Amino acid sequence: MIKKLGLLIFIVILLFISIEVEAGNNSLDPLMSTEALARPYGMGGAFTAVSDDASALIFNPAGLYQSGRIGFLASGGMVADDVSQYGELADSIDDFSEDAENPIVFLQSLPEEVNLTGQGFLGFKIGSAGAGGNFQVRIKGDKDDSGAHYDYQLHQDGRLGLSGDIFTIPAEVGIASYGLNIRYQRLTRGEYELEINDEGSFQREWQATDSGFAVDGGMMLQMTPVVKLGVMIENLWAADLDLIANERYYNYNGDWELDDEIARQEEYSPARSSRIGISARVPVIGTTLAADIDNFPILTEDKAGDPVLYLGFENDMLLRLVTIRGGTYRESDGERILTAGFGLNFAGGSADLGAGFAPGGDRSSIQAAVSLDL
Repeated sequence: MIKKLGLLIFIVILLFISIEVEAGNNSLDPLMSTEALARPYGMGGAFTAVSDDASALIFNPAGLYQSGRIGFLASGGMVADDVSQYGELADSIDDFSEDAENPIVFLQSLPEEVNLTGQGFLGFKIGSAGAGGNFQVRIKGDKDDSGAHYDYQLHQDGRLGLSGDIFTIPAEVGIASYGLNIRYQRLTRGEYELEINDEGSFQREWQATDSGFAVDGGMMLQMTPVVKLGVMIENLWAADLDLIANERYYNYNGDWELDDEIARQEEYSPARSSRIGISARVPVIGTTLAADIDNFPILTEDKAGDPVLYLGFENDMLLRLVTIRGGTYRESDGERILTAGFGLNFAGGSADLGAGFAPGGDRSSIQAAVSLDL
């Protein structure tokens, strides 16, 4: 009865989104997904049809049904054009006192350009259900002789994942499962601008927060004992978020003085996006090959971005005590990213590391994770 009810809910939501195709403008940058966890990122983000541990809560909740009985995963990392920029920015903000710091000195202490993303995830699963929390912080901006401008956002969510089987072929030759993520997400977005000219020094600050529910859906089809097909749709349904706060303007006259406040509102409509993936495990050599297409046409709203191809592999070595990974994908700006990963496997779990870089560019990333699976 529970299985039928869950499948019915999943079908109703699919029918709902097929009718409601209009959505408001999304003025925010898309949130990071492929770089979320160490093991998937080591495989170039091609993980939709793998999702065989607690990371299924992010990549495909249908994978909860086909993974182990109990699982735990903690992961975190950073993506940056230059990791040293984070330290420079943190030191500048820590040293800055709005009552005493000279704006010119403060501007000189800021890095030339900042493009940073930090991510953390903590999740667990029991049977075909799971729960977890995810956060992401992004900072982007630059400066010149006349001032600096920074945009930042903090995205947090708590999620509950539920999954079930649609059908099972005897001897587990084939299994079809579905999954749902119910998320409560909280978004904080802000801007900071410093301007210095002949007339004086000025600051502009704005920060707003709102929260709401969202639902993701996924399906997993094990077509043979070694080949799987996965489908993940993010934001099957998601509440619009209204970011409302006063924008504050300050003048500097020995210290910062509030000059004006203006009400400002931005609407964030989470875009529906999708990933379709296929994976194949070669039993004799212990290699898994995987490919994903992100923002798959028809299932994805136009504002979510262009389709992106992710390719990756992982290979078990030394009696499965060590796993190596590799992958590649191309970012929306056209820059090619190469990734690599390494895992140490122990009884009931693993410790994983994933890293990526852009050949000919400055962008680099690193993710680390510890997982337990029983």
